[in-house]
Amino acid sequence: MDAVQPSMRDVILSMNRFHFFSGKVKYDRPLLVQLVDGRDYQGGLTDRLKGIVSASCVAQLLNRQFKIKHTSPFELLDYLEPNKIDWSIKDNKTISSNIFQARLYHLTEYDKGDIIKRIDSIGDILQMHCYCKGELYKVLRKRDGTPFEWGVEFNRLFKPNPILQQNINNCKQIIGGEYIAAVFRFQNLLGD
Repeated sequence: MDAVQPSMRDVILSMNRFHFFSGKVKYDRPLLVQLVDGRDYQGGLTDRLKGIVSASCVAQLLNRQFKIKHTSPFELLDYLEPNKIDWSIKDNKTISSNIFQARLYHLTEYDKGDIIKRIDSIGDILQMHCYCKGELYKVLRKRDGTPFEWGVEFNRLFKPNPILQQNINNCKQIIGGEYIAAVFRFQNLLGD
């Protein structure tokens, strides 16, 4: 499928995923749903979060409501909850599985200039179901021409749920002062 143009690939994959005669919803507001459902490779947690933030930026550019369906390998709501916008899906009946209402899109930062053309060509399809990957937010610009910022967009979307926040508070209390966090990534070097 990598040899197929991205827009044609999206149509083909949509035909495989959606139904022609069922699955319609009575939901009339344009919507972008970021999928993290185990049906496509999306990397580790940081990669998935970058994809979510990038999809949120695309939704802002298209003036669409934004939702996250993060069910694999865990429910995102077990750790993070909506902060300034409600991205949670409370009722799956609002998510269409009808090909005339929804399309599947794979968006990455490697599309570069083509991503804007693809976004503009989406038109008025009711729901975009996206596998947004990587740091796409870095190649997008807000309507005023300024870049999207990772920290601002992440904090707009997320805050720790109460259990995670309590664990964070406990760690801060144990540390008892200022601290610096360091993360080491050994991608495929340790046999994983």
